[in-house]
Amino acid sequence: MARVEVTPEQFTLVRYDAGVIAGLAEELATKVGLPDDVPIHIEIDEELPLPLTGSTADVIDGRAELWFSGANFEDGRHRTTFNEQLARTDLAMELFRARDRLEGFSDAPVDEELTDAQRAAW
Repeated sequence: MARVEVTPEQFTLVRYDAGVIAGLAEELATKVGLPDDVPIHIEIDEELPLPLTGSTADVIDGRAELWFSGANFEDGRHRTTFNEQLARTDLAMELFRARDRLEGFSDAPVDEELTDAQRAAW
C-alpha cells in the first residue's frame, strides 16, 4: 500500500495527475519531517475553480488528512492546468500543519474551527 493516497484517482475537470501529486507529497513529507509511518490522504475538490481556494490539514487516527480546492494547484494563466510550484507550496504548508498536529498540537481545534488569525499565525 502506498503511503500517499490522492482522491480522486483520476481527474475529469482539471488536468491534474494523481500520481504526480502523490509523488510531490511524498517528497515534501520527508522534507518537512512528517514521520515515515504516517499515511497521507489528499482530497482535491476539482469542482472549485479559481478564485475559490482553500485547504485544511488534520490528523485523524494517526493519518494526515489534507483537503484542497482544485484552484489551489491551478495555473492562473492556463485554467484547469496544474501548476507544480503552487502545488509544492500548498502541499508543504499543509504537511507542516499535519506534522505540528502530531508533535504537540494534537489538542488544537480542527482546521475548519480555526479563525483566520489562528491560521495565519500557524
